[in-house]
Amino acid sequence: MKKIMMRRNRLRCLLMTQMTQDKKPRHSRRTQIDVSDVQDKIDSLRSDVTWRELPLSMKCRILILERLEELAAQEKESK
Repeated sequence: MKKIMMRRNRLRCLLMTQMTQDKKPRHSRRTQIDVSDVQDKIDSLRSDVTWRELPLSMKCRILILERLEELAAQEKESK
Protein backbone atom coordinates (compact mmCIF):
# COMPACT_ATOMS: atom_id res chain seq x y z
CA MET A 1 0.00 0.00 0.00
CA LYS A 2 2.84 2.35 0.84
CA LYS A 3 4.51 1.70 -2.53
CA ILE A 4 1.29 2.49 -4.37
CA MET A 5 0.95 5.78 -2.53
CA MET A 6 4.56 6.65 -3.33
CA ARG A 7 3.96 5.95 -7.03
CA ARG A 8 0.84 8.12 -7.03
CA ASN A 9 2.76 10.94 -5.41
CA ARG A 10 5.52 10.65 -8.00
CA LEU A 11 2.97 10.77 -10.80
CA ARG A 12 1.34 13.83 -9.29
CA CYS A 13 4.73 15.51 -9.00
CA LEU A 14 5.54 14.71 -12.61
CA LEU A 15 2.18 16.03 -13.73
CA MET A 16 2.57 19.23 -11.76
CA THR A 17 6.12 19.68 -13.06
CA GLN A 18 4.91 19.24 -16.64
CA MET A 19 2.10 21.74 -16.15
CA THR A 20 4.35 24.36 -14.57
CA GLN A 21 6.97 23.95 -17.29
CA ASP A 22 4.42 24.35 -20.05
CA LYS A 23 2.53 27.09 -18.24
CA LYS A 24 -0.57 25.75 -19.96
CA PRO A 25 -2.32 22.41 -19.69
CA ARG A 26 -2.02 20.22 -22.79
CA HIS A 27 -5.64 20.62 -23.85
CA SER A 28 -5.27 24.39 -24.14
CA ARG A 29 -2.41 23.99 -26.65
CA ARG A 30 -4.69 22.31 -29.17
CA THR A 31 -5.64 24.06 -32.36
CA GLN A 32 -8.89 23.75 -34.21
CA ILE A 33 -8.74 23.80 -37.99
CA ASP A 34 -11.63 23.56 -40.40
CA VAL A 35 -10.66 20.95 -43.00
CA SER A 36 -14.16 20.22 -44.22
CA ASP A 37 -13.32 21.45 -47.73
CA VAL A 38 -10.39 18.99 -48.07
CA GLN A 39 -11.72 16.10 -45.99
CA ASP A 40 -12.61 14.00 -49.03
CA LYS A 41 -9.14 14.50 -50.52
CA ILE A 42 -7.50 13.49 -47.25
CA ASP A 43 -9.71 10.43 -46.85
CA SER A 44 -9.06 9.22 -50.39
CA LEU A 45 -5.34 10.03 -50.37
CA ARG A 46 -4.37 6.45 -49.53
CA SER A 47 -6.15 3.20 -50.21
CA ASP A 48 -4.89 0.95 -47.41
CA VAL A 49 -7.21 -0.29 -44.66
CA THR A 50 -5.32 1.36 -41.83
CA TRP A 51 -5.73 4.78 -43.43
CA ARG A 52 -9.48 4.27 -43.67
CA GLU A 53 -9.65 3.29 -39.99
CA LEU A 54 -7.79 6.35 -38.71
CA PRO A 55 -9.75 9.36 -37.50
CA LEU A 56 -9.40 12.50 -39.58
CA SER A 57 -7.34 14.24 -36.89
CA MET A 58 -4.69 11.51 -37.01
CA LYS A 59 -4.63 11.58 -40.81
CA CYS A 60 -3.99 15.32 -40.71
CA ARG A 61 -1.31 14.90 -38.09
CA ILE A 62 0.45 12.22 -40.16
CA LEU A 63 0.35 14.36 -43.29
CA ILE A 64 1.72 17.38 -41.46
CA LEU A 65 4.56 15.37 -39.91
CA GLU A 66 5.45 13.80 -43.26
CA ARG A 67 5.56 17.20 -44.91
CA LEU A 68 7.73 18.62 -42.14
CA GLU A 69 10.17 15.73 -42.60
CA GLU A 70 10.29 16.40 -46.35
CA LEU A 71 11.03 20.08 -45.77
CA ALA A 72 13.74 19.25 -43.24
CA ALA A 73 15.34 16.84 -45.72
CA GLN A 74 15.23 19.46 -48.49
CA GLU A 75 16.77 22.02 -46.20
CA LYS A 76 19.54 19.60 -45.24
CA GLU A 77 20.31 18.90 -48.92
CA SER A 78 20.53 22.57 -49.79
CA LYS A 79 23.17 23.23 -47.13
